[in-house]
Amino acid sequence: MVEGDELSLDIGGHCIGCIIQAEAMSGHEPSKRRVEQEIAKGWRSSDGTRIGPGNGLHTVSFRKVGAYLGRDVRLGQLPIAGEVEQLSADVVMLIPLKGVSEEIAKAELHALLKQEPLALMVAGPMAEVLFDAMLRLLNDGQDRPHTMTWISRFSDIPSAIEEFLYAVLPADTRWDDWTGYVVFAGAEWTDTVRKAVSTR
Repeated sequence: MVEGDELSLDIGGHCIGCIIQAEAMSGHEPSKRRVEQEIAKGWRSSDGTRIGPGNGLHTVSFRKVGAYLGRDVRLGQLPIAGEVEQLSADVVMLIPLKGVSEEIAKAELHALLKQEPLALMVAGPMAEVLFDAMLRLLNDGQDRPHTMTWISRFSDIPSAIEEFLYAVLPADTRWDDWTGYVVFAGAEWTDTVRKAVSTR
């Protein structure tokens, strides 16, 4: 726990503030009420993002792990709490953290889709559930740039990452915008992503 930051309490590798915010974003009523209380206490800004000394620890951090086809490959550290930086020039992969709830994984998916990535692939044990959720989120009638949707055929993560690098491409209409790859995953996959990139 970060001194002076009530929301940074660690519960099984995730901060309590991050989990509550992700659950609130996915519509979980008790978490939405708790975020409202924390806004009233001054622990969060009016949009629900965290305030205080621990805030910087819970934004998504990115690490460049290599390059492929002349484009940077970055690892986006999970969990996601709040907004994610612009992803409209990236093809993106989401590998939810082990043991994370379906609600949190869907909230993270929603946060990524809001940034209008060129393409988004889901992988891991929840891939089918997340793919279905992705199609529902993108079929809401809103006018937005086209995001290509993918689900990995592989259950093992190293093969899924290779598939992501080989197969996931943006639509022709957004090809010229493409500058990078981002894999959103836990820190345990950093070396796997780096190895997959270095062998290309």
